Amino acid sequence: MRCAPMIALLLASCTLPVPELLPTLSLNGLKLESVQADEQVFVVTLGVANPNPVPLRIDGGQLALDLQGIPIGAGELVSAFSVPAEASAPAEVRIRTDLLREGPNLLQLALSGARSLDYRISGFVDPLGLRLARVNIDQTGSIAGRDVMRLLQYAQ
Repeated sequence: MRCAPMIALLLASCTLPVPELLPTLSLNGLKLESVQADEQVFVVTLGVANPNPVPLRIDGGQLALDLQGIPIGAGELVSAFSVPAEASAPAEVRIRTDLLREGPNLLQLALSGARSLDYRISGFVDPLGLRLARVNIDQTGSIAGRDVMRLLQYAQ
């Protein structure tokens, strides 16, 4: 069959560049979305840095947030997004938590006088819409202690 070499050539020319380096995430903000007796929902804004020479598309994912080793909550990306090559872009994660349970621990952290608190973002993202190519995320950083106090104002 003469079409087979043509199809193979066509498919080979249509391959997409695949990012080789993992994106890095930073915690950039917390915003209260809703409050119920047994659950509070925050939208966490992440900074996503793409070190690759090709754009990075993220179609989904699930991430968890810990502060000073205390689990704050877990959730999913709000929507798909793209990060240009060798650039950064914001992404939002909807985090569900129970501050009635974790509030006392967070209040103790906020009142400790620490200038900054360590955070951990863990989970996975789905690049390029390929569910089989999930990328595990486990990154740490620090956030100003005053930002935790702002978070607790909504828990009362």
